[in-house]
Amino acid sequence: PRHRSSGADADSAEAENCLAHLLQAQGRIREATPSFRRVLRWRTVRLGPGHAATLAGMTNLAFALSALGELGEAEGLLRTALSTSEQNLGKEHPQTLLCMSSLGAVLHQGGHLDQAELLLRRALRGRTARLGATHLDTLSATHSLAACLLAPRRGRATGMPAEAESLARRAFSGRSAALGEWHPLTLASAACLADALQAQQKLDESEKLRRIVWEGQRLIRGSANPEARAAAESLAQLLE
Repeated sequence: PRHRSSGADADSAEAENCLAHLLQAQGRIREATPSFRRVLRWRTVRLGPGHAATLAGMTNLAFALSALGELGEAEGLLRTALSTSEQNLGKEHPQTLLCMSSLGAVLHQGGHLDQAELLLRRALRGRTARLGATHLDTLSATHSLAACLLAPRRGRATGMPAEAESLARRAFSGRSAALGEWHPLTLASAACLADALQAQQKLDESEKLRRIVWEGQRLIRGSANPEARAAAESLAQLLE
């Protein structure tokens, strides 16, 4: 019967989505990407392009593509997802804010800093108003904006480290409380805060944070991991 076939198809798509997320969590992004594509294709056909699950699938695929450096396709997906989400779900819907934040992150990665900053500020305002300042999604937006503000751009050779410091400190504190000191997201915010402090010549506190990041990356990933090596290099450069 048709309804049984449809249910089986949905179960298969959900299983593939779970597999893609597992591969992504293991760092196997290139293997996960085709699965994200197939899930998105199924959701678009069966659920429609404006369904929240379809928009989430677009965001998932865009995240994987951005990790592979395929920023043009990722940006296009996220622009479509954001426009569709605003029309179908509303400008303050969590999925809309996720699309907004994700597009801001991709634009930051691609060097389009002014556009990225605008979107990330909007996403942070929306998430703070809807979820509160300490919600993990809000802390993610806080971290993303801090990282964007640290990037130098035309007319601001050193970025905006003072504002970035304030944001990164909030993200680090909130993630430490919610996730623990050694969680990868906490360590990412610690590194961001260290960057902001170093940019302002606040070297003692920056050094303490860089040591925390280095030790944490060694503990959770091992000394040979690229992120652990990068943390060690950042500490060494500070100590020169």
